[in-house]
Amino acid sequence: MQYRLNQRRSNKQAELMAIPKAVEYIQNMESVEKIVLVHTDSKITLQQLKTRKEPSKFREQIRTEFQEMEQREWRLEFRWIMSHAGHRGNEMADQQAKGAARKKNIEECYIKTTKRVVMSEKKNKLLSGGKENGRK
Repeated sequence: MQYRLNQRRSNKQAELMAIPKAVEYIQNMESVEKIVLVHTDSKITLQQLKTRKEPSKFREQIRTEFQEMEQREWRLEFRWIMSHAGHRGNEMADQQAKGAARKKNIEECYIKTTKRVVMSEKKNKLLSGGKENGRK
């Protein structure tokens, strides 16, 4: 299972996207138990899923999906683990992510770009003397 994000997406966004993709994969498995235990080495991802301080349609969509799963009697647990500490699943996930990032033949699964990224790119283009809206 490999997915690739648009190159304009950040590592934080990739970490965040990985969780619902893994949960989706587990839901589609034939399993008697409806339990999902997610280990992640990204503390910021866990914090983003818990807090609503900085609104994000993407994070809200993920939260809604998880709430709907819980209503269907799924139990979701999230735990932080230390990165590069020999956790087999974490090491395997890192290898998969690096491999997917290099493969251009994998379709991008999330291509939306944040307003912040677009504005930053426009600013950089203007500062570098690039063309913007047909003007120099």
